[in-house]
Amino acid sequence: AITVSVGLPAFQQWRTAKAAVRATVTINDALGPIAPQLSLLATLKDPTERAEIRDHLIPMILTSVERVLNIGKAIDRVRVCWYPYDPEARQLAPKLHVGRSTNPLTVFDADTDEGKAVLKLLESGKHHVVENVKKNPPRGWYAPEHGDYKSLIAVPVTAGKNGLGMLFVDAPSAGSLTEADAELVKLFADHLASALALGSKGWF
Repeated sequence: AITVSVGLPAFQQWRTAKAAVRATVTINDALGPIAPQLSLLATLKDPTERAEIRDHLIPMILTSVERVLNIGKAIDRVRVCWYPYDPEARQLAPKLHVGRSTNPLTVFDADTDEGKAVLKLLESGKHHVVENVKKNPPRGWYAPEHGDYKSLIAVPVTAGKNGLGMLFVDAPSAGSLTEADAELVKLFADHLASALALGSKGWF
């Protein structure tokens, strides 16, 4: 019993350390292919070539977010959604998503309470985490429309003072997504902002 009581904490520490190393390697592996593409994008002068690289980077970044979030905690069927901002319509609509196959349907319009809240978040540049949308629903949240998920991360994608859109990450289980996960999403949101800013118009 003494051996077990002493060995168990050591094993738990080893397992935690091993998980941290694995997560670091996964993050580095996810970021590795993105950086060279951004460097190439910065050197290209032809708008068509820039658009091709940009369009390649967007799904790559979304897939990287999904991959990294699944390391070490086995988040149940995470979904990562890209919502570009249309400044003329004052609206964010889903453009692309990876992960869980359910299509995002919500359109955030400035004329609705939910849309106003999201646009305010975009303008502020601050992220928002909801670990349990049933207990702590975002402003204007309409339950039947969002019944597919229970936890949510919303991260603005900005270049300077320009709001380019929002990255939404959600999962069906409450408590699956946390503030720590949001920090990772913000890292990839910065890379997405760079891809959009360096690329030609079309996605925002």
